[in-house]
Amino acid sequence: MNLINVIKIIILGIYFFSSFSCHKKEKDKERVIARVGNTYITESYINEKIIETGEFDYLRTKIGKKQFLDVLINERLLKLAAENSSISTSKEYKAEVKRIEDEFNRRLEEYKSMLLTKMWLEKIRKEKVLITEKDVDEYLSKYPYTVSFEQAIAIDYETAQSIYKSAKNGLSFERISSNYRENSNVVFNKIPPVLYGELMDELNDIVFKLNVQEIGGIVKTKLGYHVIKKLSHSRVDIKDTKIKERAKRVLEKKKFDEYLSELERKYSVEVIDEEYK
Repeated sequence: MNLINVIKIIILGIYFFSSFSCHKKEKDKERVIARVGNTYITESYINEKIIETGEFDYLRTKIGKKQFLDVLINERLLKLAAENSSISTSKEYKAEVKRIEDEFNRRLEEYKSMLLTKMWLEKIRKEKVLITEKDVDEYLSKYPYTVSFEQAIAIDYETAQSIYKSAKNGLSFERISSNYRENSNVVFNKIPPVLYGELMDELNDIVFKLNVQEIGGIVKTKLGYHVIKKLSHSRVDIKDTKIKERAKRVLEKKKFDEYLSELERKYSVEVIDEEYK
């Protein structure tokens, strides 16, 4: 369940309980359907609960209305009984309410932060990351190819060098990977056809310059040391809408990365934990 749905449920819960207390005040304004103790069940309240259940057709019938009203009356009776019980003043109840309030406030702050960031990103896209169709056409005219490849990524140079030598000696990446299944510091994978710019900067040039079936390496990135074997090199239809959309995302990412670099310089970023460096 995502954060927005959690917030909605919490708000709905708060509304569900608080709404009882205000029905007595609203009875003079609305059609009153039933009285339970000193509270009232109004027509608008019943309609709200019908919307929540989603059982519109059945609950609009005479039998459905009567059955649903019985459910709401029983619900109200239980609430009144609970309010007048020793539980309502117990330490356990108050502690649980406090816990829920704290959790709600924490999630509300998270949601507010998400909303603020989302709105800021929308503003950034319009002002700093705006890409025109001309930009896309020029980019595809310059880079009208896709490439695919397989690679091994090792944390240390020595392991990457060993993999590189094995590959140059004719062993397949699949065969080499079998020797590293228990090694969490080495990753083998295949990359489907990508446009220039869809890769990390350090990989773009070397992968596109390699011949098909050629092995390139060792390339250092922030992920580790890469050993690469090129699998394909194909020209794309630069008028294809899907290709155009991919190129647009490449250009947007490039501008967005430039903006993030500005933020890194402004706010100073430092990875402190050695395991993540």
